[in-house]
Amino acid sequence: MSGSNILNPFFFRNIVQTAEAVVDTGATELEITHAVPVSGNLLWLGVFAVDTSTINITTPSGYSVANAEVDMSATLEMVAGSFFKKAAGTEGTSTTVTVSVAANGIIIHLMEFSGFTNPGLDKVATTSRNDTTANTISSGTTAAISDSNEVIIAFGGIENGGITSASLTNSFIQAEVTDGPLAAISAASAYKIVNSSGAQETTFTFNGASNDSAIGIISTFKSQ
Repeated sequence: MSGSNILNPFFFRNIVQTAEAVVDTGATELEITHAVPVSGNLLWLGVFAVDTSTINITTPSGYSVANAEVDMSATLEMVAGSFFKKAAGTEGTSTTVTVSVAANGIIIHLMEFSGFTNPGLDKVATTSRNDTTANTISSGTTAAISDSNEVIIAFGGIENGGITSASLTNSFIQAEVTDGPLAAISAASAYKIVNSSGAQETTFTFNGASNDSAIGIISTFKSQ
């Protein structure tokens, strides 16, 4: 399954589109469909995958790593990471992500933001929780951002299906939520456009998903 939502591309530091894709057991790659990006915009990809054995994500062609892989061994082996690039405007309408093994499930989220002269990575943070005590996860807390006008993107995955929506703290806005294959995983993404400096964090509550192990990541982007 894959789909996109095209939003408004015409305002400074604005979200242009979001998209999601999910695949069931036995896939080593997943293609996400989206609108053709606008040249110069920020493109962000978040990837969450699980398997019975160790799994790694291959950096998509043309992208750089934002959040390096967070690996965790729970009931399944879990991995999450994010990637970014300055759109060339020639990417077409799909992007493929590859993982190292035939996964039990892969979820990809995409966001595009306008208003960047040259989008660059600023601060990142991650966190993980290997237990079954809650259906929440923090994104981790970044150091204070360098610029007072940045886009903040958070991504969270939980080793349980059934998600219907994500509740978020600190004024983050839900972008996509995905109930993953075989009720094994769920993921949510969120963003915030800020006009002041300071550390950044949000906590995801995976509404509808049962308590289980989870991973959270967050990255901030500025013009360079």
